[in-house]
Amino acid sequence: MTSVNPPRISLTYQSTVCEYVERYAQLFADRVAVVDVAAGGSSGRWTYAELAERMHSSAQALREAGVSGGCRVAFFGFPGASYAETLVSTMQAGATYVGLNPKYTAGELRYVLEHAEPALVLVDSRCSAAEQATLAQAVSRLPIVVRTVSESVVQACAGIKLSGHVQPLPYPLVAGQSAAVVYTSGTTGMPKGAVIRSTALAHEGRLFAQRYLDSDVGRTTRVLNNLPVNHIGCIGDLTCAWLVMAATIVFMPRFSPKELGQVLQRERVTFYFQVPAMFQLALAEGLDLGQLPELTDIGWGGAPCPQSLIAQFASLGFKLSNTYGLSEGTGTSSATRPDASMNELASGVGIELEAGTVRIAAGGEIQLRGDLLFAGYLKDEAATAAAFTPDGWFRTGDLGELDSNGNTMLAGRMKDMFKSGGYNIYPREVEQAIESVDGVELAAVLGVSDPVWTEVGHAFVIAEDRVTADYLHRELKTRLANYKIPKHFTISADLPRLPVGKIDRQALLRSLSHPLQ
Repeated sequence: MTSVNPPRISLTYQSTVCEYVERYAQLFADRVAVVDVAAGGSSGRWTYAELAERMHSSAQALREAGVSGGCRVAFFGFPGASYAETLVSTMQAGATYVGLNPKYTAGELRYVLEHAEPALVLVDSRCSAAEQATLAQAVSRLPIVVRTVSESVVQACAGIKLSGHVQPLPYPLVAGQSAAVVYTSGTTGMPKGAVIRSTALAHEGRLFAQRYLDSDVGRTTRVLNNLPVNHIGCIGDLTCAWLVMAATIVFMPRFSPKELGQVLQRERVTFYFQVPAMFQLALAEGLDLGQLPELTDIGWGGAPCPQSLIAQFASLGFKLSNTYGLSEGTGTSSATRPDASMNELASGVGIELEAGTVRIAAGGEIQLRGDLLFAGYLKDEAATAAAFTPDGWFRTGDLGELDSNGNTMLAGRMKDMFKSGGYNIYPREVEQAIESVDGVELAAVLGVSDPVWTEVGHAFVIAEDRVTADYLHRELKTRLANYKIPKHFTISADLPRLPVGKIDRQALLRSLSHPLQ
């Protein structure tokens, strides 16, 4: 079926995501804004006019319940209609959204709740009894009101008076200018709450529109969102940015590799962005990308994509992009060009979305500045100050270099680099060499202590049964200098993952019997 798009309409400036929703309620009143594939009938399919109406009525209900500027409203659940309504209505009310992942333990949830101090927790009605019990354990003895969203945020707020619980915290921004608090993964310590600016979420959408739509919001676009509601990828990259672009956002509350193909086909998704591990799981379950005629773009971020997978995408004619970003940068800061080479897609993260906002500092660290940056870490002025250079650039902790075309090529994390016999070894370079070996799907390389060389590489590899450590060692001799070849290999069918699908390197470290640096 051939899609008929309306005349070209260029993106105009609005300062917040909520203002864009209001604009599109007038401009594209009947265009579908939200699709919740797990909801039946019209209850999970809202136009921009309907989303705007819900945003205003729910924001008013939050205010009447006692939510005020500077307060936090948390959502415990999954990407879907209730999440979208909670997010936009919280921002419209001048409050700050905090996502809570149902996969977290009671201890992990309690840490976020104690630190963020939300006045209200709204619970997705689709959470299981076990998930709700975990939340109840986490909330126990905390002065937080918990309500389930069955029909709407308005219904959930009925009868609530929060005046005794609301304790606005000092912010680095005035009330209404902080849209969300996103907690970092915490792999190097306790998670920190990055305060995301409302203006930054809107700005990312405008930059995305320039990169992916040529600023034409008149065209019909549909994007999949199945990332956790506490992740910047869900909040910024796949919700707010696409609302700014007047897109239809197709929400899958739970990532299901077996159902993914049906959703992509039935909802005629055009933009499919994921963490690479999610692609791999879906393809292993039989996802046939060649049977999706309306799918035009595939993108990834958060982790490197194996070259074999990129080649498979390219052979089907998709437009491809690799993106780079982090919570403190409100999601994506750079993306590969439309004509990026295989090498750029595999190891590069493209060029900055906005000129002058990315630099490679002395020592190779990637640093950021500009309107996408977060406001600071909630209740942690020392960590905020330490995160910035004296001249105002944010220290990402990532290593990179510029190639001859101006692309940023990732070399790994500063903390992941290790020395072997006096040589600096960058794990990503070694991982790419391993992934180029026939039969290998994915690799993660860590530095481990060694009595002779100080440190050597330990490679964790997902590979076919025929791949052995000896085979890998022989193959790598033609690809890497000897000192870069890992001395230890662990080959398995899968590796531990963080909730968003990235390899959990801290879990790999804990799994090793020899001491690590």
